[in-house]
Amino acid sequence: MKVLLLSHFFYTTKGPVHGPADSVKDYLARNKISYSYIAHPLHSGRKSFLEINKNGKVEIQSFGTKIKLPLVVKSLLELLQTPLITKNDDYDLAIAVDPLNALSALLLRRLGKCKKVVFYTADYAEKRFENQLFNYVYHILDKFALRYSDFVWNVSTRILKKRLEQGIIPSKNLYVPNTPSFSMVKNLPINQVDRFKVMMVVGKTHSPILSKVISAFRKVKKQYPKAKLVLIGPQNKKDVDKNIKNLGLQNSVERLGQIKHEDLLNILKTGGIGLALYTQDFPWTYYGDSMKAREYMACGLPVIISDIVSTAEDIKENNAGIVVKPNALEIERAIKKLLGDKNFWQETRNNAINAAKKYDLDKILEDVFERVTKKEKQMKSIAIVTHGDIRGPAHEIRDYLRPRSFRLLFISHPLLFIKKNFALSSFYELYDYGDLVLKKGAYHWRLSEPSLYVKDFLYTIIWCIRNSKKIDLFIGSGNLNAFAGLILKKIGKVEKVVFYCIDYIPYRFENEFLNNLYHFVDKVCAEKCDLTWNLSRRMILGRENKWKKKFQNQIIVPHGLHGSFDTSKNVIRKFNRYEIVFIGTLLKKQGVQLIIRTLPRLVNRFPKVRLNVIGTGEYKTSLVKLAATLGVESHVTFTGYQPDKKLEKIMSRAHVAVAPYREKKSNFSYYGDPGKVKSYLSLGLPVIITEVPAVASDLKKYKCGLVINYSEDRLIGALERFFLDLKFSYKYRKNALKFASRFTWEKIYQEALRKTI
Repeated sequence: MKVLLLSHFFYTTKGPVHGPADSVKDYLARNKISYSYIAHPLHSGRKSFLEINKNGKVEIQSFGTKIKLPLVVKSLLELLQTPLITKNDDYDLAIAVDPLNALSALLLRRLGKCKKVVFYTADYAEKRFENQLFNYVYHILDKFALRYSDFVWNVSTRILKKRLEQGIIPSKNLYVPNTPSFSMVKNLPINQVDRFKVMMVVGKTHSPILSKVISAFRKVKKQYPKAKLVLIGPQNKKDVDKNIKNLGLQNSVERLGQIKHEDLLNILKTGGIGLALYTQDFPWTYYGDSMKAREYMACGLPVIISDIVSTAEDIKENNAGIVVKPNALEIERAIKKLLGDKNFWQETRNNAINAAKKYDLDKILEDVFERVTKKEKQMKSIAIVTHGDIRGPAHEIRDYLRPRSFRLLFISHPLLFIKKNFALSSFYELYDYGDLVLKKGAYHWRLSEPSLYVKDFLYTIIWCIRNSKKIDLFIGSGNLNAFAGLILKKIGKVEKVVFYCIDYIPYRFENEFLNNLYHFVDKVCAEKCDLTWNLSRRMILGRENKWKKKFQNQIIVPHGLHGSFDTSKNVIRKFNRYEIVFIGTLLKKQGVQLIIRTLPRLVNRFPKVRLNVIGTGEYKTSLVKLAATLGVESHVTFTGYQPDKKLEKIMSRAHVAVAPYREKKSNFSYYGDPGKVKSYLSLGLPVIITEVPAVASDLKKYKCGLVINYSEDRLIGALERFFLDLKFSYKYRKNALKFASRFTWEKIYQEALRKTI
């Protein structure tokens, strides 16, 4: 493999400052991977340089000009220089730090000079430049790089979340923090560490707080005379020396200036505390990841970090230091706490080392390089057909396969199980290379339900024939749609058919003929399709019990989810204590009436209790009347379906979620894998659930939910347990996120397609 690295560097009198691209470069060198590293100066007045490592032999040459150029001219020049410098080489992978370098890498891919592009977001800011025009161009380039790069690496969890909000699919959106290789740092024995030596690596972003640190240290010194402050990195010598002298700290503050990165780690590990303090003076700090904080942890230093930078969340979650506000008083108190309590310091030191192991750069890069360089089979043509008016598994597989196919046809028919959907029409979307190129709706037919299903079947056949010469993979969500795929395969239009079984129930229709036909079509699809994806094992068993036979080529593809799965305390503990949430179609079998019936008793004990019911359905009117009859209408909010982001915000405010299904084997949920339960868990909501769906046993096993019988007393008891015991709640909320992280759509579909293709 041959890699091209593109970055900008910050230059000081001692040379370039070590950055994320340098960490990747060092990893490549250790693993004997050939690379070319092009680094442009962050500011005019320095030449760019090219470092080539071929078979372990390193050559470095400079190019460009030292002339101070306007930013626009400098940027355009760099954009032209990169393809010229690399014109005689081809690369398997280009890793570009920042949007401008990503644009250069995308140009190289367009010219056939590299196969894949990684956009490595080392920093991000809503207001990156004071100049509005420059800021606008910055965001245009950022969006362009996001859209067309093969992968996006993000240096912090905050940027990672931002990219998800911007529509980047999880499989493309990876976390690569500013962390060192743990194997390269050899911690000293505790008896060789000076616990009273406070280390601070400083730079441009620390100038505003340095005076506060020195002021705080003066008071620390009075209480702990052995304390010493070591400042490492470029500083304003005149101002710093003056401040130190005025406070009488000449013998207590050591200034080392900038040193080589490899020497830095050796110096840091002799100290006892690391300071990573930031202010809001620089717009990129909020989304940033503190390299020095992660290096402190690797060197065994408990970290005192301001709450502004993203890394503070990791420090807090792992108890690897103390998070403070960026003021002298809190800095002073934090240093004194670590100096004054040796046991606390030693415990925090061990936590810091363990956290550094968890975020070991070698392990992270090994994983992301494997994912980035993995060759996935890209199918020429895919068709996905579903019945549904809200987002479901068919929409998720559509979005997963869009960047993995040359052409994708997505057909959606109204879900007639919900009566209001009779007013909707079928439609299809056509994607070329992941981009939507056509969306077209069908004529709205006013027919009986059976006739409409025939209409859907015919539209599927016609649209597939019209929009694709040959379909490599046909995924039919529901047996009728899968059956259409079998017909298309029979006439030579489809290569492989997947029956995506997202619901199964013994009594699907009240009409006996329709119900028997439903099961006959289900049987044919399970027998004849190349593979059947079942949401749960109960679906497989239910089908086998129905027909008294085994079916081949059956796999389980459970309901997945999206989420950041952030288990930090500020997420775990941020909710409305007495708020309950339910989401779903409002049908009698969903059991919402049970929750409303418990409210009079709950309100007497917890006057602030509220129930938020999210969804619509034929049973809504009855539920509204029930709340009014019981006099609890002021404690119930009925919210219709909302856009995903707004829905997530509403749900995440709640303390606990409820899923009190009524019946067992006559309920879709008995055989299925309810998506709403996974949605609850992905937001850290513990779930109170009846034993109807199979997932209930998992919630009990992994302590992220309580399983109850369908009774008011049991429901009240479960709610009281959460309302009264917050420690219990915090534990279950954290467990919910950990359990949910196992079910990302990416993991699920990677495994399913591995068995399918």
